Amino acid sequence: MSDKFKNQRTVYAVIRIDEYENVPDERRILVKEILYDIELAKAEVKRLNLLNSDKACNYFWQSTRLYPEGTSAGSD
Repeated sequence: MSDKFKNQRTVYAVIRIDEYENVPDERRILVKEILYDIELAKAEVKRLNLLNSDKACNYFWQSTRLYPEGTSAGSD
């Protein structure tokens, strides 16, 4: 692994997709929160899907990377 990625950390985004018609994708997708623990992310997704089962939305989790402040995957 190069030093560029040495300080990155795996985190888990809890994401909501609203199932509206005729709305651009960027207005239908919301990152609700970022968590450090996959089990917490899974539990939160389950809780939110149960809580909002009567609404036109769906929650899921996705792993992603968190870089130290001031850096990104594209920074040198």
